[in-house]
Amino acid sequence: MKEKMAIVGNGRGELGKKKGDIIDSYESVVRFHGYKLAEQIDYGSKVNIYVTCLNMRKPHMERWEMEYDQVFCVKPYNFKVKQNMIGTIPSGVNVEFIPEGIYDELEKLLGAPPSTGISFLYWIYKLQGCLDKHLILGFDFYTVPGHYWDKDLTQYKGKTYVHNWEKEKKLFSKMIS
Repeated sequence: MKEKMAIVGNGRGELGKKKGDIIDSYESVVRFHGYKLAEQIDYGSKVNIYVTCLNMRKPHMERWEMEYDQVFCVKPYNFKVKQNMIGTIPSGVNVEFIPEGIYDELEKLLGAPPSTGISFLYWIYKLQGCLDKHLILGFDFYTVPGHYWDKDLTQYKGKTYVHNWEKEKKLFSKMIS
């Protein structure tokens, strides 16, 4: 996983920065559960690594219509969910599960379930050490609520989240160089 890759989160932080061509120039581009190939001037259109959490509450957010070189999955919330959601993966798709210990360690560290994005980043960090912040885009930890493809942000007003965005942001700062 040390090859040159861009890791593109679903946050709004890259809007207006016109980094789409830069993102697409990387050998590998990682995208996360629910991504959309929207705002391509800012977020690019390439994706060959997909990271999901197999969230059965939001199966409509899975992106199985694409072919990927690699698919990673963060631990689903419990064994029964894992069994049910594995059945939603199209045949022929090879999914590598990120070790459950990563999710469990993060949940204790953050005091809340970790997001798919921070789980993947933490796993990479544990494997290879500090992450290059220039290769990680679209991680703004809901400083502006919503995803980069959302046009109507009123749906996020007053919404509570299962993730602890503040602690995820602090952890992210410790992991990057």
